[in-house]
Amino acid sequence: HPILAGICLGSLLPIYLLSGLRGWPRLLGTAATLGGFFTLSSAAMLSLIVGGLLVCYDWINDRIANLNWRVFIFLAAVLAAVVEFGSKSGFYSVLIRYASLNQSSAYNRVLIWEFGTQNVAANPWFGIGYSDWDRPEWMISGSFDHFWLILALRFGIPEFALLFAATVAGIVMVAVRSRRMFPHDARLMRGVAISLGVFALGLMSVSLWM
Repeated sequence: HPILAGICLGSLLPIYLLSGLRGWPRLLGTAATLGGFFTLSSAAMLSLIVGGLLVCYDWINDRIANLNWRVFIFLAAVLAAVVEFGSKSGFYSVLIRYASLNQSSAYNRVLIWEFGTQNVAANPWFGIGYSDWDRPEWMISGSFDHFWLILALRFGIPEFALLFAATVAGIVMVAVRSRRMFPHDARLMRGVAISLGVFALGLMSVSLWM
């Protein structure tokens, strides 16, 4: 699937940039991740851009004493909250509308979010299983391009909450562990944490296997 390929390739960029590899292995790996651009998927390009920006922040973080990842997370949370409560459509809709290359695809994802959350609200504990989800008749396609939301839709909010919490915990544990490592190893581990975060973000626009 081109979108999945793009997200997988794009999310590996931080690992290659922070791996400590030198010479042609690093160049070849970086070039391979940039190949995700040719999937022409907005999710892949967003993965590359976000991953690149986070690597740049990590570089700045190493050189400015009072700047750290806690500051970044706090500012990102504040920005997300402002967009969520300050816009009429919410953070996800704003992200999809402005980050998508295809307006038709963006509109469809907004509809999936709107009607998908209504289905989840109606079946919060155990979901709907593999039954067809309720949507307007004019939405002919049953495609559901949001991995985290479809988890809640199929198996209930507890399933989504547990897997999402495990993902966040994994990212945090890798990042915290990096603080007790030698500088080269620490940068690699931060690259892994960023890569996991970028991949989890990309899953807001595609479903893995359902």
